[in-house]
Amino acid sequence: MNALKLSVVLLAVGLVGAIGFIFYLQTGPFQEISEQNRQLKAETSELEKALANLKKEKAATSEDLRGKIQSLEQQIMQQNETIKTLRSKTDNLHQALADLKSIEAELSRKADDLNRQLTISGQQLETVNTALESKDKKLAQMAVSRRELEKRTGYLQQEKDTLNDQLQSVRQAMVEKEERLANLKETHGNLARQLDKQIQQKELRISELKDRLNIQLLDKVLFSPGNAVIISGGRKVLQGLANELKQIKDVQISVEGHTDNLPLSRESREVYHDNLGLSTARAAAVARMLRTMGVDPEHLSASGYALYRPIAINETPEGRQLNRRVEIVLTSRR
Repeated sequence: MNALKLSVVLLAVGLVGAIGFIFYLQTGPFQEISEQNRQLKAETSELEKALANLKKEKAATSEDLRGKIQSLEQQIMQQNETIKTLRSKTDNLHQALADLKSIEAELSRKADDLNRQLTISGQQLETVNTALESKDKKLAQMAVSRRELEKRTGYLQQEKDTLNDQLQSVRQAMVEKEERLANLKETHGNLARQLDKQIQQKELRISELKDRLNIQLLDKVLFSPGNAVIISGGRKVLQGLANELKQIKDVQISVEGHTDNLPLSRESREVYHDNLGLSTARAAAVARMLRTMGVDPEHLSASGYALYRPIAINETPEGRQLNRRVEIVLTSRR
């Protein structure tokens, strides 16, 4: 394009020069005109050459320009297609952007809802955590209580086992006691049969209280007044008692002497000193006699109580006679 413009400019300059030369020829000397003519021809020749070159350059330039124009047109068409595609994509992107904005708005709304729910959930979680902490404390307390209960249960189980053992022992003792009571009752019955005469004469009395068998003998059955030596009739009574007592197992035999409240005679005081001495001597005499008759001495004991355990009043002869007695008490050894 620049070369074409140059050619046009040069052509215009040439024409202006030619017109000026012609004008010079008409106004100036001929020689000068000829010289100028020659110069003009030379310049014209040069210009023609230049013009030919310019035409060649123009043709080449035009051809090149046409190729470039075609290439540009193709590029423009391609660019148009690309622009069209880009516009379509842009439209799609705008639509997608609008959709995204709509989605964003919806998501924003949902996010707000979720944030509200999260706040509520946080509050609920805090409440739950507080409740859990309270429950954890309660569980810890319950665990401590459980350990204490387990410990207490262990103690109670030991106590239960101990009580069961004791209960078993008590049951066994009860069985043995019932057996001993049965034996005492049997002994009671046997003694009652053997000593029926003395019982009928109220010289001897047999009583049964719980697990005790009490045999009361008036002093006149065994002794003469103021004396601790057993008479022959008393030996017979004691022999009958001894025969039964030898059959009884696990029984403690306690012989107890008792008197009334009257003082001893002078002869008796010289031997026994007082009622306590007399009651003790009579109890010991009965115990020794039972021992010689075969009663186990390990189960025998003797003691005197004088006038201090009366069973009747001492103001009457009958009452004093009842108080002057020897008691043989049978009790279980277990």
